[in-house]
Amino acid sequence: MANPQEKAWSDGYAVGKKGKPQTMNPFKKGGFMAAWQEGWQAGVKARDAAQ
Repeated sequence: MANPQEKAWSDGYAVGKKGKPQTMNPFKKGGFMAAWQEGWQAGVKARDAAQ
C-alpha cells in the first residue's frame, strides 16, 4: 500500500494529466502539498508529451 505522500503525488499526477488546473490541490501547505504539486507537474508533462 502506498504511503500518504505517494498517494498525494499520484492524485496530483492524475489531475495534471487530465489537464485540470493546479488550484485543484486539496492541500494548502506542507509535504503533501509539495508532493501533490510535483505529481501535478509530472502529469502535465506526460500529457503534453502524449499530444
